[in-house]
Amino acid sequence: MALSITAQQDPQKKLEWIFLMYDINHNGFIDKKEMRKIMN
Repeated sequence: MALSITAQQDPQKKLEWIFLMYDINHNGFIDKKEMRKIMN
């Protein structure tokens, strides 16, 4: 379902959606701790 939603959006909105998905604490940054969770 998520892929069908993002497939219809412009590239900027797709990037924002992906960033928010990985910015776990919503501080506007993807820090080392969050990056480790992404990589594992």
